[in-house]
Amino acid sequence: MKELLTTLITCVGIFFAAAPPVSAGTVNLPQTGQTLCHHEDGSNWCESTGQDGEYKNGLPWPDPRFTVSGDCVTDNLTGLMWTKSANRFGLQNWSNALSSANGLSLCSYEDWRLPNMNELESLFHAGAASLYYGGSAAWLMSNGFESVQWGGYAEYWTSTTDASNVGNAWSVDILYGYIKSRYKQNTRYVWSVRGGQTGSYPALIWKTGQTTSYATGDDGNMQMGVSWPNQRFTVLFCNASGPCPNQLSDCDDEFENDVVTDNLTGLMWKKAASVYDSDLGVWTWEKYNWLTALGVGPVCGYTDWRLANRKELLSLVDRSRYSKALLSGNPFESYVASDNYYSSTSSSSAPNDYADCIDMSNGEVDACQKDVIVGWGGGYYRWVVRGGCSTMPVKINSPEAAYYRIMDAYNSGASPQSILARTITLEENLDFASNKTVNLRGGYNCDFNAKNGFTTINNGRMLIRGGSVTVENLIIK
Repeated sequence: MKELLTTLITCVGIFFAAAPPVSAGTVNLPQTGQTLCHHEDGSNWCESTGQDGEYKNGLPWPDPRFTVSGDCVTDNLTGLMWTKSANRFGLQNWSNALSSANGLSLCSYEDWRLPNMNELESLFHAGAASLYYGGSAAWLMSNGFESVQWGGYAEYWTSTTDASNVGNAWSVDILYGYIKSRYKQNTRYVWSVRGGQTGSYPALIWKTGQTTSYATGDDGNMQMGVSWPNQRFTVLFCNASGPCPNQLSDCDDEFENDVVTDNLTGLMWKKAASVYDSDLGVWTWEKYNWLTALGVGPVCGYTDWRLANRKELLSLVDRSRYSKALLSGNPFESYVASDNYYSSTSSSSAPNDYADCIDMSNGEVDACQKDVIVGWGGGYYRWVVRGGCSTMPVKINSPEAAYYRIMDAYNSGASPQSILARTITLEENLDFASNKTVNLRGGYNCDFNAKNGFTTINNGRMLIRGGSVTVENLIIK
């Protein structure tokens, strides 16, 4: 057997199971923008820290990120078009902000509106604080925007109402990336957007989940974004070493070993979603990231778990829900805490000392102190994930083992079957012993990169049709 390329990217998992169909509604989560790691002493080294700045999980941003055309700017990552001026209307209450944004006529377009929560958050650059004075706001202005507000209460309204308090709506602080619930009669800044639901853009924005409308032109009225798959989550029953042979029941009755795939993003999450600081002694944020990077598990046979970054955690939030802001009937329901969860993303407000936290009771984003020690100020929950794009080595056995798991799964299964192979890079001849259709299905977070005459790429699926097939530089993400 030829030597396998030793870089296996992020994760590899191969098994036969009833895989959910790849939906046209699946989305690519982009990177947060964070490229440095942040330590209490002010240093920025990254090796084996497990921080967002090391892994850089998510779809890379296009270059250039934005295209300016007159008074409008198109985001080449999401396809959304924004007004070049981020302060056309001054400070307004929420109702007037909706009317102003929705009534705009600009660049020959009449379909402007107030952005929803997911759309406005997509402009935030989580790494800009280390690169620019003025952080994300300054970065946006260096890329063609004008009058982006920052400092003080320089927050922007979204069209998304806070479901836990319908007198409030969500706002985004462009400088720090905070997401806050604000009284609708207060004033905030207004930024108009249009488009973004279709096309070949790499990171289409998904719906927030809000379906109730509280005013004409709001999120519940417009419901902009890619629809969620009909089956949003798929549970995989496992023991510590791998999936249960029979998926009708849990073979070890230990939910801590079970995993859940989000069919919107392709990410795999531990079903046990409520690891708390008090369960970890005096583990701080930095120590937890580091120890996770060294290898946690195995859980369902995987050891490449990591702390989720801010965008990954936010992708789980359902803005129609509160107390637990996740889709009704989700498989995590009884395991998710209605409290703050650390992300692996350092906060733009003070990156050496704080990390972004997402409150899973309502989806609020704030900064949480990194060095909290239990008994001195409480603690924060942690939720680990796997999948997504990254260039980090996989933490399972060896490349040879990954190769044989693919081959064994193929040779032992009936045709057609599915092999779940997440983010694997191989340089190897795969010589199949019989004619079968194999669906190597990845996490949808990156493009396929494959070169073979018998290989077809269709809607995130790669089919290798039997006999002797040579696959060069196969990347499944």
